[in-house]
Amino acid sequence: MRVITLIAILLLPIQASATEYYWVINGVFGELTRGDTPAEACANAKPIGQAFLDSFPDNTYSLGSFSLKVNSPQVPPTNYTCLYQGPDDEGNTINYYAPNTAQRGSGCMGEQSDGGCHSQDDGPPKDCCDRGNPVHALTGNKYQRENFFTSAGRFPLSITTHYNTRTARATGVPTSLDGEWSWNYLQKLAISAFDNAPNRSVMMFRENGDRIFYTSPLETGPWTTDPNVLYFLEDRPILDEQGNVIAIGFQVTTPDDKVEEYDEFGSLQKITTREGLSQTLTYVDDEITVTDDFGNSITLTTGTNRKLLSAVDTDGHEYKFQYNFRDQLEYASYPDLTPGTGGANPFGEDNPYRQYHYEESFFVQGLTGITDENGDRFST
Repeated sequence: MRVITLIAILLLPIQASATEYYWVINGVFGELTRGDTPAEACANAKPIGQAFLDSFPDNTYSLGSFSLKVNSPQVPPTNYTCLYQGPDDEGNTINYYAPNTAQRGSGCMGEQSDGGCHSQDDGPPKDCCDRGNPVHALTGNKYQRENFFTSAGRFPLSITTHYNTRTARATGVPTSLDGEWSWNYLQKLAISAFDNAPNRSVMMFRENGDRIFYTSPLETGPWTTDPNVLYFLEDRPILDEQGNVIAIGFQVTTPDDKVEEYDEFGSLQKITTREGLSQTLTYVDDEITVTDDFGNSITLTTGTNRKLLSAVDTDGHEYKFQYNFRDQLEYASYPDLTPGTGGANPFGEDNPYRQYHYEESFFVQGLTGITDENGDRFST
């Protein structure tokens, strides 16, 4: 068995009163480990690399000392690679390291009310490493956002999907290249109880593909997760008409101060902004209707694996979506002025449509391009 642990370091110069610090990005698990120096960051990331090796039943490798490889000519360097030494099966000392390079970045996670970074913002920058159509230069993550419809108003209804070759942030579980499409309003909570109840766990699935793991040692909270996660989960009592508690649901406060309400099964029920504007979700079989405070609504029809099959906007126009055998979005059709008219598009209609391409033999779920409604290809 020969395994290479993928680890690299990113230097983040932070504005205002915050100090410089370093992040190790583990390419196997997608985990982020902080250190105040490159050496400290490497040392803090070492257990993650060892855990990956130990995940193989016949593992005999053990990470030992490490050294730093300078990847940039700047003084001080903007990025490094951790070189971990350890014996192979024959007792020879070999290195475990990442071929990818970390890029200089700046920025903060979360909101910056006064333009500066604060303790809750001490995370890697969200967008500093995006280049081109956006592929993350550090992790190789491919991200694509497709917005099919947005209504008017201060809290608009929308039909939007996000593509990620890996989850942008995954806590508590390994992260793998999965090329996943996720839809807004389909975020959910997966709830499970440990064998030694009353301990509980929740996996939060976000609309952009993020997955965040929470645990609670008590029957009713509090919920904890990684300290740099800005989604706050808490229990929410569900009342009947007489005000009696009939179940315990959940409430999530997002980084932009929206409050999401979930039922006891983890299904999204309502979203409210800090201004008090809300959108309410109702479920009938495979249909989800999202209604705002002014009576405007959209309807979403889902299929297996919570894939969106069709959507009807506030004006009654229908959008359709088709997937390949790997559950990857392949076609999306747009409404036109002749609904119901037959044609040669993949849905048997004359409507305009988009096609999504996956052409890499070594990563069959990787999005390689999009052909738009005019037949022009882009995002290659």
